[in-house]
Amino acid sequence: MRHLYFSRKRIHSQAEERNDLERSAWMNMIADLVPNPDMLMFTDEASRNRRTQQRRYGWSLKGTRCVVRQHFVRGQRISILPLLTMDGIVAHELVHGSVTAEHFVSFIREHVIPLTNPYPGPPKRSHTRQLFHSSHRRSS
Repeated sequence: MRHLYFSRKRIHSQAEERNDLERSAWMNMIADLVPNPDMLMFTDEASRNRRTQQRRYGWSLKGTRCVVRQHFVRGQRISILPLLTMDGIVAHELVHGSVTAEHFVSFIREHVIPLTNPYPGPPKRSHTRQLFHSSHRRSS
């Protein structure tokens, strides 16, 4: 296979149910509803433990096994709830263990809602942007 210019790669899954036409229509609807991308905020849980970043493939000499010593015990799970805007991550919360629905709602109430204005009002300037602009004025 190599002489045919193929290489071994990890498979990336894509939902069979994904409909590219509906996906494009949804993105166009968001663009119509939100004239200013600064109005958008995104959040999602991410987590890791000691096994999260272990490699799934490796290389070794032909005829020998590819062996690496790794942790088999997962260790403590740490989750993060970040709030991402055009300015980057403007708020976050670290959680030991998994994020529950109650914890997620609490994050929205305590960290997301204070940064919002009623639609379609102008977005509040994020803490990051305020710091940048105020420090820029002082140094000029």
